[in-house]
Amino acid sequence: MMSRQLSPQHEAVVARIIASGRYENADDVIGQALDLLEEHELIDQPRAKLQSGIDQLDRGEGIVYSAQWSAERACIARERAAAGATPHPDVCP
Repeated sequence: MMSRQLSPQHEAVVARIIASGRYENADDVIGQALDLLEEHELIDQPRAKLQSGIDQLDRGEGIVYSAQWSAERACIARERAAAGATPHPDVCP
């Protein structure tokens, strides 16, 4: 088990939250905080990829979608699958 000392400011926050009745003890408060931090990190991953795409569009690197482009991509995907290539995890997680 890991033991850590909270700063006086953080101890005051934990005490205030417990006093509000939302949580019974410091372990519950800190556990919820860690769960939210983990959730926030999971959200940041796709957000970073989205920002990368927006940046590419801003630089004029976007691809205009068309039925022809879609058919070409589907053909390439079928060829790669037939050759045994695995899809990129962003395409087929």
